[in-house]
Amino acid sequence: MTFPLTLDQVFLEEVTVLGSRVVDMATATIGTNVSPEQVLYLPQREGNFINFAALAPGVYVDPREDANRYFRGGASSAKQVNAFVDGLSFKNDLLEGGAFMQDASKGNPFPQNAVREFQVLTQNYKAEYEKSAAAVITAITKSGSNAFSGDGFFSYQNKSMVTLDRLSKERGFAKPDYKRQLWGVSLGGPVSKDRLHFLVAYGGNRQDRFNQVFHGPLWDSSNVPPHLKQRLAQYPTGNIKAPFQSDLYFGKLSWQPSMGSTVDFSLYSRDEDERRGFGGQRVEEGAERFRITTDAAVLKYNAVLGSSSFNELSVTYQKMRWFPSALAAATPRQNYLGLLDVGGKDASQDFLQKRLGLRNDFSWYASFHGEHALKTGISYNAMDYQIVKTLFPNAYYEYREAEQWEYPVLARLGFGDPRLSFSNKQFGIHAQDDWKLSRAFTLSLGLRWDYESNMLNNDWKTPSALLAAMNQACRTYSQPVGGKSVWCLNEILDFSRFTTDGNDRKPYKGMVQPRLGFTWDVSGKGSTVVFGGWGKYYDRVTLNDIFDEKYRQTYKIYTFCFVEGACSNPIQWRPEYGTPAGLAQIISSGQAPGPEVFLVANDMKPPRSDQWTLGLRQALGRNWVGGVSYSGIRTYNLMAWVFADLPPGTAFNDRWSGQVGIPGYARAFKTSTARKIKYDAVCLSRTSLTPRISTGAPPSRIPTRTPMPSGQAPMG
Repeated sequence: MTFPLTLDQVFLEEVTVLGSRVVDMATATIGTNVSPEQVLYLPQREGNFINFAALAPGVYVDPREDANRYFRGGASSAKQVNAFVDGLSFKNDLLEGGAFMQDASKGNPFPQNAVREFQVLTQNYKAEYEKSAAAVITAITKSGSNAFSGDGFFSYQNKSMVTLDRLSKERGFAKPDYKRQLWGVSLGGPVSKDRLHFLVAYGGNRQDRFNQVFHGPLWDSSNVPPHLKQRLAQYPTGNIKAPFQSDLYFGKLSWQPSMGSTVDFSLYSRDEDERRGFGGQRVEEGAERFRITTDAAVLKYNAVLGSSSFNELSVTYQKMRWFPSALAAATPRQNYLGLLDVGGKDASQDFLQKRLGLRNDFSWYASFHGEHALKTGISYNAMDYQIVKTLFPNAYYEYREAEQWEYPVLARLGFGDPRLSFSNKQFGIHAQDDWKLSRAFTLSLGLRWDYESNMLNNDWKTPSALLAAMNQACRTYSQPVGGKSVWCLNEILDFSRFTTDGNDRKPYKGMVQPRLGFTWDVSGKGSTVVFGGWGKYYDRVTLNDIFDEKYRQTYKIYTFCFVEGACSNPIQWRPEYGTPAGLAQIISSGQAPGPEVFLVANDMKPPRSDQWTLGLRQALGRNWVGGVSYSGIRTYNLMAWVFADLPPGTAFNDRWSGQVGIPGYARAFKTSTARKIKYDAVCLSRTSLTPRISTGAPPSRIPTRTPMPSGQAPMG
């Protein structure tokens, strides 16, 4: 079977060049290829393949040893990125972190020894990539072959390999019993030669982190009551263990049923477990068990059709779960500001996202007024979201020096039904044409359209009791505000836009995303290439940003104020209020302000970025490529909560007391999409095409001894 030589443009994802760095001179996309050698040999202490994203200009991964492990591109937040592994999107629709449920996670989301190579795409990427207004990672996993092969690694670090930072030494802390172990293994080979192959991989991570707990700056104050100091002194301080562990599993079967067709089936599982949530003045009693789990299955069928076309069909299933839970949930939290923060964690959460997906991509080659490499595709995802969020179930109390910590300045209590569930259907259609008009000039034309049936909880109905209270909300001011002395909420807030009867919130159909790029081979020899592009990129609204609209009506959080000056209507403190049952008495008596109100605009649009770039790539001899490019990004529709109950003309210092109160409720907030990001950058790059890998035994993945620089003690 013979293919035209230009067909590799259609099947770029299937092409791998081993032993050298791949730089595509003739592409308008700004991206960085991370080769198999880099994945294998570049030393990194964590074994986390996300760290390699930092090799791409404009992509940021926090370099701090104990930082959360997510990536972001340009000036955008991590929410605007996406990641694909073998075509499966790991977009996190629920939380911060963008992909892989990496919100607040220090762990590795995927076993590095199962990754063959990947690309980091920062601008001008093609229409096949969805749900990202910033950077994209696309990774390809390893496969087995006719020869058995595998690899393994093990790294170890203990307290003799690190040093305490200066602050730890000044506090008199001893070096903790610090220990870390990182290991992995992979094995691949034939089940049936030339027909069926397998690959399995495992990655393990065990860390004995230590958090420092210490007394606050007012501990030695003469204002501290002796009985309180005696009680708080019973809580341990110093280095307290915060263990972390992670297990990653990957398995893959590759079958070639006929010449020109392959079937891949892979399974992936992640289980991350950490003890965290304490340190500083927060004592060990306030710890939480923080867990992230992921399970995924991908069935993919690839087939060459005729002499110039190729089809990719995939069926996917994915379940991602993020669920921190309090270890001492029954103990009320008491925060003695400046001394210690004791009691159990005041929140337990459980976010579950399920995805069942179907995708088909069809690529073909054609000649018509030039050479065309075309790709079209359609995708469908049935999404299910389940949330349990229990906040302040056993109360939170806050004490301060002004009252000599004898009674709290405020308290919080939450109760009700903490469960929420949503379903959503996501559709995407895309078309791409890489049109080679001449030997020197290629035009890249792309168009994408995305649609979601229930991004904003479209069936939500504003409770009738709340709507009635909003219609009654009016206030007479002692001094005119905005030229008036009497304001009602319906004069400030557009009720038709921020309330709904279940039929006012329609799915957004405007996610049309044209993408245009070009490359011009100035020399005609591929050594000097000018490139550029422009495009629109839509992301989605993160569910955790908007779900308070419903959640605060089913699970109500009350705030109680007990000190004059700290609020407008304080409640006289009584000792019986020191329990959740006592706070519930305040609610039943009608003294407590009601729950806060959150209102989502019915016409809210998802985040969007407009991107453009212009650049030059230049071959520097036989072994180097230099590049310079300008990148511009303008991001729109970024959400924020703003006050919904302030009359126009309210003075800045009156924001906290100048509201039109809603009878039976606390403050009201509404969504605003006025936030924008402006990003301009000039990038200079130089890439080696032939990196040198030493012969003999491969270098270790991390140094045998890794002294920790000053200021980076093993603190968790």
